[in-house]
Amino acid sequence: MHLQAVGNLSRSEKNQSRRHDPVLFLATVLFASFNIEKFENECEEKNGKSCNELAIFYSNEKNENLQKAEEFFAKSCELSYTNGCFNLALLYDKKEDFSNALIFYKKACEGKNINACYNAADIFMNEKNIKQDYKKAADFLEISCENKNYKACNELGNLYFYGNGLKQDYLKANDLYSLACKNNFFEACNNLGLLFNYALGVEKNLEKAKEYFELACKNNISNSCLNAGVIYINTQKKDENINKAKSFFEKACTLGNENSCQKLESLNL
Repeated sequence: MHLQAVGNLSRSEKNQSRRHDPVLFLATVLFASFNIEKFENECEEKNGKSCNELAIFYSNEKNENLQKAEEFFAKSCELSYTNGCFNLALLYDKKEDFSNALIFYKKACEGKNINACYNAADIFMNEKNIKQDYKKAADFLEISCENKNYKACNELGNLYFYGNGLKQDYLKANDLYSLACKNNFFEACNNLGLLFNYALGVEKNLEKAKEYFELACKNNISNSCLNAGVIYINTQKKDENINKAKSFFEKACTLGNENSCQKLESLNL
């Protein structure tokens, strides 16, 4: 049996949103008593936050007017209100206008919105209509990671692991995975386990690999449950280890990991 390859958990579990979720509806305003005239006046007086609040109001499904939302987000961004730039980028992102999305993610990133930095990196890595540029992605991920976005740290670790846009460096990947794992981004714990299992940049250590896999599995990373089960199967063919492997395969299967379901079925034959 072989452990799940790093590439199969290079980013995030299947059902997680790829880019950071919007903040379109997280305004402090209460729509039921929203004073449009007040916010329009404040926006006209060059209050970028108020322009953003107006845009959020028009983004709400009860008041939806995306043309006005876009107009007010753009004005908010012009007034250097970072969240306005981020939200405008999200509107373009949802329309799959990635060129414009990048323009405003970059502006928001420059304003220290770390989610915008991550989203810009994600577009450079993954959108077919944009020229893939891992070096630019790495630059954005580094900013995001330095500002405690640990998902970005894991992604940057993957770029070092594969040598995408950067010189391949397992030690740097290890450092980044360790940072993300310590801060409860559990996909990174799985990646750490894989490094120790395959002796990539570190000495082979199955006990550490198992420790990281079990930690990630406990936090519902399905491939980690699979990997922990495989280690138990490969260690010694004792009933105790077989039963532990079954329990890990069972959890992974419950989480939707088809490989684990197959392994569990083969053990039950």
